[in-house]
Amino acid sequence: SIAREGGGNSGDAEVELVRAKVLRRAHRWGEALAGFKAALEILEGQHSVFGTNVAWIQRSIAELEDRLVEQSAIDDGEFGKDGGSSPLRSMADSGDGGGWWKVVRIV
Repeated sequence: SIAREGGGNSGDAEVELVRAKVLRRAHRWGEALAGFKAALEILEGQHSVFGTNVAWIQRSIAELEDRLVEQSAIDDGEFGKDGGSSPLRSMADSGDGGGWWKVVRIV
């Protein structure tokens, strides 16, 4: 578990940013979102910290919010991982990254 400690200085913001980046990479989007929001709250009024632009943090928050909405829709069966409208949806995926393509000729 990646624990969070209280505080409020720019060092705490750096910890939250690193924590959020790791959690996002691990696809723990809800926790990553909380980390980015905590970092943004600590950095309120600043434009950049540790080479990371605050606008980038805001974009990351928006992207994670979108991803959580999409994941919720997938979990609720509203649409599949391929978007739900693909005619290939009923076909079985090989799962090895090969997809449904067949090499006809290599030039």
